[in-house]
Amino acid sequence: MSRLTVDHELPRLVINYPTCSHCGNDVQIEDDAAWCDTCLVQWGSIEDGEISTPDENLEGSEVPCEIVEPDRRDGHEYDYNGEHWTIHPKQPCILPSGHEGEHLCPHDIETSPL
Repeated sequence: MSRLTVDHELPRLVINYPTCSHCGNDVQIEDDAAWCDTCLVQWGSIEDGEISTPDENLEGSEVPCEIVEPDRRDGHEYDYNGEHWTIHPKQPCILPSGHEGEHLCPHDIETSPL
């Protein structure tokens, strides 16, 4: 007969593999650089919160996608929690042309007190 004790330690910290904050996919890592095959961007260093740039190793990556993704909320206005909210139309996608997955279209949201 053998006896094994389980669940006898408090939880351990798990640091997950780095992912792209836009698409959520795992990134590729080599040396001290990382890149996202879906969004076609790269990071010059592997640090939490590092902002990407278009992947310079891919031909044409300097050309932005520029597709404007329609949104049913464009121009939508409403009052919430003591403020007036206005959602302005989306701007063209800022990811490199040819990316896969969802577009990354900046847009402004304006709030003002009621």
